[in-house]
Amino acid sequence: MTRLKNEIANGVRLENASWRTWWKQRNGLKTVTPETLNWCVLSWISFFR
Repeated sequence: MTRLKNEIANGVRLENASWRTWWKQRNGLKTVTPETLNWCVLSWISFFR
């Protein structure tokens, strides 16, 4: 995957998601919802403007 990430559409994003999934499974981590973190996309959008 790493060697071909620039050859595949959205390859960099796919590689990142793959590493995150691998790390999560390797360490027995659970999924955390955005609501649990009180994370709002709109606040980040306004932050980066």
